[in-house]
Amino acid sequence: MYDMIIGNGFLAQNFSHYLNDRGVIFFVSGVSDSNEICESEFIREKQLLIESISKLNNELFVYFSSCYVVDTDMLNIKYYNHKENMESIVESTASNYIIFRLPQVVGNGGNKNNLINFLFRHIENGKKFVLFKKATRNLIDISNVVNIVDFIISNGMYKNRIINIASNNNIYMMELVDIIESIVKKRALFSIENRGKNITIDVTDISEIIKKLKIEFGNRQVIDLLYKYYKRQG
Repeated sequence: MYDMIIGNGFLAQNFSHYLNDRGVIFFVSGVSDSNEICESEFIREKQLLIESISKLNNELFVYFSSCYVVDTDMLNIKYYNHKENMESIVESTASNYIIFRLPQVVGNGGNKNNLINFLFRHIENGKKFVLFKKATRNLIDISNVVNIVDFIISNGMYKNRIINIASNNNIYMMELVDIIESIVKKRALFSIENRGKNITIDVTDISEIIKKLKIEFGNRQVIDLLYKYYKRQG
């Protein structure tokens, strides 16, 4: 008998309802910091991934990757290059899998160095950071990720596919910082570089699911999302 959820971090905690589901294995023990550069961390995930797939019978193997692996600029960063390589291993060695690519997932907890936690920490503590003027990010609530994944798995959809789970709109980093400033009631200290790009994430595969689940990605989505998880009491 082996664990049905491999890992114990943010995603593992939010998919804990699969712990006793013997038909699905969630691999959520990967490198979680996109700024990671330590080769041993990438090797650890690769070895654990190969080992985990080798133990499969016919369980559905679920792997989480990043929507940003499609950005050729991002593939110059070790983390995203690694994620693309891990996708290739899953595709070539697992007979029954789904790879879910995620954008910036927002919820309670998570890696302290993920983008949103990083921005809140730096702005609250008055620490300076660099802001890419042309860059956008796509934010989604962890509860929506869970509901969409649950729907896909329970309906036996998208076997041996890579599926993007994201909202249908991006936000420029400048706008994102403005929202965080309004929440923490402090001005951010940053320098601006005329860099970055607006990456379009194709969410066609989940468009009907979003409608069925009545998930709203309106103009206030990012504002409501950040206030939901980061609004300080008092």
